[in-house]
Amino acid sequence: MQLRGSDEDIQKAEEQYRMAIDYCQKFGSLTLELRAATRQAQLLQSKSKIVEAHALLAPLYAKFTEGFDTLYLRDAKTLLDELEIKNGEKFG
Repeated sequence: MQLRGSDEDIQKAEEQYRMAIDYCQKFGSLTLELRAATRQAQLLQSKSKIVEAHALLAPLYAKFTEGFDTLYLRDAKTLLDELEIKNGEKFG
């Protein structure tokens, strides 16, 4: 994924994702938190922050015990796999 926009725009997007994650945590919306975390991890990946992206997404993904065929979980798993490949090793 390649992001377009100024550094300031990307920084604002990152800030908005963090706020969304915090909001979802506050209200216990695990699925929406996963969605926001996946987008934040994609942004981090685009900035070559592979380890940080994985550290954000992996623990959240691990909280799920069902629904792995849903769009949000499939997207998160695909991204986690990409991050592991780019890092050249398995995390954890």
